[in-house]
Amino acid sequence: FLVQQDRTFRLGSGLIPLGMKALSAVDIRKSSRPVLHELANRTGETAHLAILVNNRSVIIEVVDSPHPLRVASQPGTAVDLHCSATGKVLLAFALGERRSEVIPTLKLERRTHKTLTTPEALERECQIIMDQGFATDDEEFYVGVRCLAAPVFQADGRTIAAIGVTGSTSRFTLDKLEPFSRMVREAGEQVSQAMGYGCLATSAM
Repeated sequence: FLVQQDRTFRLGSGLIPLGMKALSAVDIRKSSRPVLHELANRTGETAHLAILVNNRSVIIEVVDSPHPLRVASQPGTAVDLHCSATGKVLLAFALGERRSEVIPTLKLERRTHKTLTTPEALERECQIIMDQGFATDDEEFYVGVRCLAAPVFQADGRTIAAIGVTGSTSRFTLDKLEPFSRMVREAGEQVSQAMGYGCLATSAM
């Protein structure tokens, strides 16, 4: 997972076997594209969709920020669960009751001085994420980069993906967390509806 700077910050290629497996999620990628475009335009930051593959968050769709200076990533990039916004969403929501079993098996590598590196701290973070409905990566993976993500649900209510935005801290400032969290959660709801979430309850009425 590399960061390089020319006119953009680019979170490396990361096209690995896990990522290629993730690219088979065609339906959700197609459903997410218009939502990601809208999210990138509304926030001005890079929007992306990720799924859980072998206890890593794998990006499967990306819409880059419209700004020349941006944080970007490519489909197939895999990131750790404990220090990424999409990863923490998937850890909190997708793993559910399995979370207590999975967290002790994770290599909680310290990426920055803000990275959560103990199972206890990560479990507390997951509880907060479930309560508020979104996760943040506040320079926990890379200094100068801030991310926010929310869950995407499928028809049966299971979490199948995380949708989020990523930007440099110089532009994605702390005062934007509240409006961005609302936009990202709305985007998650839109993709969830496209995947049939809520339809089962409606049809049962």
